[in-house]
Amino acid sequence: MADEITYYSHDLDDAVDFEILTAEQLDENEVWKRSQRDVLSRYPDAREPELHKLIIRNIIDVQVQDVVTTSAASVTKANPKNTDDVRKQPAKLIRYSDDLRKANAALRKFLYANVYYHPRVAEVNERACEMLKKVFESYVADPGQLGDVATKRIEQEGLHRTACDYVAGMTDRYLLEEYARITGARAALP
Repeated sequence: MADEITYYSHDLDDAVDFEILTAEQLDENEVWKRSQRDVLSRYPDAREPELHKLIIRNIIDVQVQDVVTTSAASVTKANPKNTDDVRKQPAKLIRYSDDLRKANAALRKFLYANVYYHPRVAEVNERACEMLKKVFESYVADPGQLGDVATKRIEQEGLHRTACDYVAGMTDRYLLEEYARITGARAALP
């Protein structure tokens, strides 16, 4: 849930920063509108670019507070005595409120409709996939590049699984550095 909150909030933030989303599109989304109203009620003089940063921060705060409050109430109500009691619950104890769960489903749908398949985003994703492929192939061809810890996993988990996990754990910056090292070409993702 923490990843979901972070990803969607940062994806919104990036989409606004890169002008992929317009103000009119953002007005279509309830999560954005609620936070915008809340921010403007507290900071009536807020203007761009600070305004959207405050809205993103508010979205994150609201989401986290909702999860904590809803989860605390569900744990208290269930009153589990041990981990087996938790596993036997008919519903997840750690969750959003019903209201926010529905709003987040709409946010996810909004992001897919307006951001994730946007041509500029698709172009960046395509370049990133090419870099990942090139780095993965290089590691499979020369597993010594993986380092001692990862190399020790190859016997038990297999070369492809180990290389895949290694690449999956990379930050964007590390991928760019490895791609540049392997290909000799400078790489950048906007």
